[in-house]
Amino acid sequence: MIEKFRDLETERELLGILLFDPDSFARLEWLQDKHFSDPNHRVIYQAIVGLNAECKTPDELAVIDRLKKSGDLEKVGGSYYLTGMTEGVISSATIHQDEIRLIEYWQRREIYTRLGELLPRLETADLQEIKSEVFSVLETIETGIKHRDFRNFMDVASDYLAEYDRRMAGKDNRLKTGFIGLDNLIEGFKPGDLMYLAGATSSGKTAFALGVCYNLIRVGIPVGYVSLEMTGNQIFNRLVLETGKDIIPATSFLANCPLYVDDSGDGNIASILSRANLLIRRYKIRLLVVDHLQLVTGKGESRNQELTAISGSLKRFAIKNQVAVLGLSQLNRKGVDDVPKLEHLRDSGALEQDADYVLLFYRDRNAKELTERNTAYFDLAKNRNGETGLFRLTFLDGIFKNFSDNKH
Repeated sequence: MIEKFRDLETERELLGILLFDPDSFARLEWLQDKHFSDPNHRVIYQAIVGLNAECKTPDELAVIDRLKKSGDLEKVGGSYYLTGMTEGVISSATIHQDEIRLIEYWQRREIYTRLGELLPRLETADLQEIKSEVFSVLETIETGIKHRDFRNFMDVASDYLAEYDRRMAGKDNRLKTGFIGLDNLIEGFKPGDLMYLAGATSSGKTAFALGVCYNLIRVGIPVGYVSLEMTGNQIFNRLVLETGKDIIPATSFLANCPLYVDDSGDGNIASILSRANLLIRRYKIRLLVVDHLQLVTGKGESRNQELTAISGSLKRFAIKNQVAVLGLSQLNRKGVDDVPKLEHLRDSGALEQDADYVLLFYRDRNAKELTERNTAYFDLAKNRNGETGLFRLTFLDGIFKNFSDNKH
């Protein structure tokens, strides 16, 4: 069966192009030696890559000489086999199509092999473990083609200017949270951003996240919300409060807003990201909220290692899919009893390490004056892209509002 997922003719054609036109190597974007199904072809490609790495021209004679010195020439079929690859090659025009074809065949082989290994365990193994491994297989075949991490700085400059032009034209792709103090500090979420919001239990983390969601969905920006504590009905009720309208008009309005809620209760990180990938493909969500991290599960010998892996997965997900991710986190016991600091993030220092932004907040529930009890203090304790800083919001009737909106 797996023989169907090999294309030796295309492998030979691509190698022939590289030997015929060594400069065409620069046009390859993702190809690696593992993408060749024939072990001999992998050895030939490794020789070509090695010569390029040494800034030598990997033409036919140079590759033959390198294979001869390594003792591999006869193993791969001899010099006549390499010479035969270039016969009939007249241009390098098809090299990109050949590359894509070989990678797709490699992906099919990987899926066939890896899922075949799971089949004997399907009846008896834990379902969450199987789902996690399936997601791992799919993630592996996607990340397995992205090996070139270095970009020409001219390309980076071009992307930078394009983004600058969009902002100047009022077409900025940043997501404004609607909370002025925060937007002034971070200028809105950018694609690929990861923010952690940390606060004490029942302090209003969900209310803040839903406030951000509401400010986005009401202007038509799609958002995905993973709720591991609340049902969809409870979330809907919270958003009804955000509208400031009576139930009937609020329901009518929200029913047409692009918020997609996952209240399945399945907190396995692989399952969460698999479902989130579907949301991206179907609805083009631009923000994913995970509420909250302490209820998410993953792999690791300790909870610290587990959360480290979860955090890394969220950051890779944000970058790969160019969406923003907002994760809610609890504080450790000391952070609950004191003004929170970065070291009070619960379970893992990896949260601080992976995040582009860490936002800490607290409310003084023991304050004597009502106004003070209703004031929430926010500390942008980490900002990978700029300055940190403080701002305040008013928390009233389960809703966060800009502080200036509530002055009498």
